[in-house]
Amino acid sequence: MTPDSGRTLVKGNGAVFEFDEVVSERPPAATTLGDLFVVSPRQGAPNVEWHRSSIAVKPRKGWLPNTTYTVTMLPGLADLRGNVNNTGATTFFSTGPAIDRGVIRGSVADLVIGGATSDAVVQARASADTSISWLTRTDSAGSFELAHLPARTFLVRAYVDKNKNFAADPDEPVDTATIAAGSATTIFFLAVRDSVAPRVISATIADSISISVAFDRPADSTSAAIASNYRIVGSDSSLVQITGVKPTARDTVFRRFQARRPLPVASVTLTIARPLSEKIEYRLQANGIRGLVGQTSPSEVAIKRESPGAPGITRPPPPNNLPGGAVPIPIKRD
Repeated sequence: MTPDSGRTLVKGNGAVFEFDEVVSERPPAATTLGDLFVVSPRQGAPNVEWHRSSIAVKPRKGWLPNTTYTVTMLPGLADLRGNVNNTGATTFFSTGPAIDRGVIRGSVADLVIGGATSDAVVQARASADTSISWLTRTDSAGSFELAHLPARTFLVRAYVDKNKNFAADPDEPVDTATIAAGSATTIFFLAVRDSVAPRVISATIADSISISVAFDRPADSTSAAIASNYRIVGSDSSLVQITGVKPTARDTVFRRFQARRPLPVASVTLTIARPLSEKIEYRLQANGIRGLVGQTSPSEVAIKRESPGAPGITRPPPPNNLPGGAVPIPIKRD
């Protein structure tokens, strides 16, 4: 690769990746050859030129002065026999006299399932200039490193780029945070920020005074934890007092992230003042639970009993009709 990593005062037409054989102009795992190359900082799609055994990459608008660049070839390039390179390659250099040393590290996970999100785009923009963005992609473990950043604060966005347009579209899971280069590791949890408000889809008795409530999409953690946003109403119009609300426990990754900033919730557990009676049907009403962009919508579901002997159901003892309350003797059968 040229220029070599760490070079300064670089001049020229582009970064060149050279190979020991002819490579395919049509990679099997990408729509175009340009999809396999990332120039950071980015000003629109890069110009990628195929020259049989080498590929030249440069910004479509040319290199900016006094700027540190990272140029990455993603895994997926193939030779003419279809053998795919699964490792990729990276070089970094500066068009000025020094290499920027700012770094933002972290990982990206799916908010709903909690698993690592691989191949997500992580994009950083300085608040003063939205036309330029520094970007990278997560690896198979959902980890990323945005290196060689100038010393400033960035608005960082992580998202699943389904259509590969390097923009977070309304139907794509996304998360954002304001981060200074050199800060502690950040974890992003992705969810679709759509205009539909969260609704309760199930309410199930967990134990004698607990009810598990699940939403159909991530909800704002603050409004979801307000007891007055819920009502439990019996078929006889009686109300059951709700004494507490807490988000359902998540795994270690979620708990570590939650200490840094509020995390949207997928479910909560309600604590009630008394067990529910078996003789009465109950419904849970929810109102004022905000979505990730602030929208609300009322919802209502029946509270489920998993089985006749489910915890939390007050059941009278079975009747004893023997004279004098005698205890029945079980009959052993062969």
